[in-house]
Amino acid sequence: MWNETQTILLETAEETIGFKQRQKQKMWISDETFAIVKEKREAKSKCPEKYRELKTVVQRHLRGDKQQ
Repeated sequence: MWNETQTILLETAEETIGFKQRQKQKMWISDETFAIVKEKREAKSKCPEKYRELKTVVQRHLRGDKQQ
């Protein structure tokens, strides 16, 4: 009996309310920032000092991209 009630409620809700359409979020990270992130990932295993420098640069770029 519960299964029948559940299906009736779901069908009625679909007819009256419908489904919420998901909206795609636009990309806010620039291609330049992605390039720096890739460089940072490569430097992580090779040179820890350069990794630390690139980490701050990436954070600055991300903040700027987010504001724009």
